[in-house]
Amino acid sequence: MALQYGQLVRSLPFQLPENYLLLFRSLSLISGVTSSLNRNFNLWNAVDPFARTLLSQRGGLLKTFTSQAHEILTTLVRLPQRLDNLAYKIDKGELISRAPETERRIRVLDSSVRRATAGIVFSTLLISGILLRNQGDDLGSSLMWAALIPLIFSINWLKRG
Repeated sequence: MALQYGQLVRSLPFQLPENYLLLFRSLSLISGVTSSLNRNFNLWNAVDPFARTLLSQRGGLLKTFTSQAHEILTTLVRLPQRLDNLAYKIDKGELISRAPETERRIRVLDSSVRRATAGIVFSTLLISGILLRNQGDDLGSSLMWAALIPLIFSINWLKRG
C-alpha cells in the first residue's frame, strides 16, 4: 500500500496539507516503535476498529457537510442582491456605519466638554459677582446666586458620567 501511495503522490500534481503529512509521519513512527517492541503487533489491525466507527458515522458527517453546503450556496445566491443594495446605499449616501467604541468615547468627550463649560461659566459668574460685590454693586450678589445654576448642572453631569 505504501509503494502504491508513494507512486500516486509522485505522479499527480497536488500537495498534501501539512497536517496530513504530520499525521502520516506520526503513524509511521508509531508503527516503527511498536514493531520494534513486538514483531507480532500490527498497527493497522489496532487502528481498524476506530476507522470503522468513523466510517459508520459517515451519515452524520454527510448531513453536516450538506447543511454547511446549503448555507454556503444560499449565501452565494443572495450575495449579488446584497452587494447591489450596498452599492445603492453608498450612491445615495445612506450607508450607516456603527462604531460602538468610538461612539462611547465621543459621549465621554461630550460630557467632559459640557462639565468644563459649566465650570467655566460658574467660575466667571462667581468671580464677577465677588468683584462687583466688593465694589458695592448689588448685581454682584445676583451673579453669585446665578453661579449656582452651572454648578448644579456640572454636579449632575458628574453623577451621570
